[in-house]
Amino acid sequence: MVSFLRLGLLCISLLAVPAASPAGEFHRTNLDAPAPGSGSVRLADLARVLAPDLRKDGDAWRAFRLEETLAADLGLDSEWPEGLSLTQAILAEPDHGTRLAVLFDLGAASGDPATPALLALYRTGDTPELLGVLDVGLDRETGLDADALQPLGDGADLITVRNGHFNSEQSYSLSTLLLATADGLEVIDDIATFSETFCGLRRTQEPRITVERATGVDPAPIRVEFLLRDEVVEGSCEEETPALPERKIGVTYRWDAAAARYEPDSQALEDLAAENEKSF
Repeated sequence: MVSFLRLGLLCISLLAVPAASPAGEFHRTNLDAPAPGSGSVRLADLARVLAPDLRKDGDAWRAFRLEETLAADLGLDSEWPEGLSLTQAILAEPDHGTRLAVLFDLGAASGDPATPALLALYRTGDTPELLGVLDVGLDRETGLDADALQPLGDGADLITVRNGHFNSEQSYSLSTLLLATADGLEVIDDIATFSETFCGLRRTQEPRITVERATGVDPAPIRVEFLLRDEVVEGSCEEETPALPERKIGVTYRWDAAAARYEPDSQALEDLAAENEKSF
């Protein structure tokens, strides 16, 4: 749908899944910590699959190159003379206990807008296996959504990555829906939202992404809804912007077995993105 300029972020951010819809466990930890379900393997060992020369440097970890095949597949440089840096890792453990997802942001040292934020998916065990990796950093701030990990059934999981930035009166957000399976990671869709503030008025688009497990279908449908609302705020304005009626926009993604991918049931989100572009 809509792509945003990729800018670096200095830390890794992954928020916990709400207790009402548990999908696994989330941890923010340093790279010295053991990788869950993988014996004596540390998170630093998992990171070295991506950056082979990663070494501890004070309170952080530094590397100067990415694994060449990985870099080529992701369209990234393999050599980083200014250095890549990690301070800690965030990992997500699905309930089925066979895989581990870790988000590594490698841009803490250089400040280079092109430095990657890598989401890596591993099969756990005494010898962990990298199943897939994507560069998910698409804007200044990269993290995972509040409902970042939700089970889809049949051994599959939904992972939602959130990117965004703001400029004085406007804020931009991009939610990337990812399908995580034993075969790796796959992008389902990128969903853009936009909020802005006028004198005396704040106009917001609040996303909610849920998995409809009650349908009994595996993998389950994914429901994406946005609440568009105007909130009056205090301000001394010569000319006030009138508030618009509250409205909702929703799309359901269903698994298309013939195409082997999720497909949306309408173009409502594309229409919203086109509407938002008029205000950029």
